[in-house]
Amino acid sequence: MKLTINNVHFRIRKKNYKLDKKKNIRSIDFKDFKSSTDNNLLIRDVSLKQFKKLIKASLDNNPANAPLKLYLNVRNISKIKKYVKKELNYIEAAGGLVRKGKKLLFIYRLEHWDLPKGKIEKGETIAVAAIREVEEECGITVKLGEPLPDTWHSYPHKGKTTIKRTYWFEMDLIDDQNMKPQEEEGIMDVVWKKPSEISDTLENTFPNIKAIVEYYLSF
Repeated sequence: MKLTINNVHFRIRKKNYKLDKKKNIRSIDFKDFKSSTDNNLLIRDVSLKQFKKLIKASLDNNPANAPLKLYLNVRNISKIKKYVKKELNYIEAAGGLVRKGKKLLFIYRLEHWDLPKGKIEKGETIAVAAIREVEEECGITVKLGEPLPDTWHSYPHKGKTTIKRTYWFEMDLIDDQNMKPQEEEGIMDVVWKKPSEISDTLENTFPNIKAIVEYYLSF
C-alpha cells in the first residue's frame, strides 16, 4: 500500500516484509523516529496507534525540506486500510496508462502532467469506470489491458483531507481521431509522449503518477 500525504510518502508493508538491502535504508523503531534526520527510513513493527500519530504529523505539517519516504512494517495491514477508509474522507477512482506503440498518453492539468482518471460512480465496476474516465477526459477510445498497482494520495477538499485510492490499468489505443482535452475538468492538453520525452515529463508530475509510470517502464 502506498500513501502520499503532503510531502511524506508512505510505503506500508506487512510486519515481516524485507526491503532490498541494496537500497541502503536505515531500519529503526518508532520511538527513534523523531530524532532521525534521514529522509528514507524503515520503521519496524508499527502499531495502529503509532500509524495514526504518523498520519496526524504528516497532515499537520508540510515539510519544506526533501520529501520524506517512510517504509512501514505494520503489525496488521488490514486494520490500517480500514482506518484510512473509515476515519479519513475516502474516495475511489480509476484510470489508465494508455499506449500507442511505444508512446504513452499524458494530460496537462493544474500545471502538471497527469494521467487520465476519475471517481468511480455508484454501480460501476472499476474497469468500466477506468475506461469511461480515460475516454471522456481525452476524447479517445481504448481497450483495457492488465491492471497496474493502485495508488493512495491525499489532497485538501472543502476544508478536509481527502484520501483517494486510484485503481490503474494498462490500456491500448483503439482510436484517437477525435482526441481533445475535457476542458470542463480543467484539462488543458492531451499529448502522446515518446520514451525520450518521459523523463522530463516526470519532473513535473505528482508522486503517485511518477510511481505508476516508473513501475510500467521497469518491465
